[in-house]
Amino acid sequence: MMASFCTFAVGGIALAIGAANVTEFGRIGALTPVPLSDPAVAGLVNLRGQIVTVLDIRRCFGAPPTEQHHALGIYFRHDDALFSLIVDAVDDIVELDEDGFEPPPGNLSAAVRDVLVGVHKLPGKLLMIVDADRIVRSVGAAESAR
Repeated sequence: MMASFCTFAVGGIALAIGAANVTEFGRIGALTPVPLSDPAVAGLVNLRGQIVTVLDIRRCFGAPPTEQHHALGIYFRHDDALFSLIVDAVDDIVELDEDGFEPPPGNLSAAVRDVLVGVHKLPGKLLMIVDADRIVRSVGAAESAR
């Protein structure tokens, strides 16, 4: 079955997330820290009157932090809450055959494998497919967004 995915990059790693969950791309405004939250919760931001939990998956993939004033986000819905992932670049929307997914390689860290649905081979690169629900659950952000 074919599905649409938004592709992006974090620390030179090619990633994708299901396009059905994505609401928009854009710069991340001034972050408000969330005391005692998981380190992957970068903070909260106000997006046109809606509070958004911003997640830094860079930590999961071992990428160095991005300066906040350069932060680019992919905004997505999980249940009734809006979240954003900090990314380096947004690339394209691609159609992928879900039957072409392979399991994440065993040599990846458990933190990375926990957020991946699988990997997909593209010409010249390996695309890692992240699952929005798994990302939110992995940092316990669903409870802090309610």
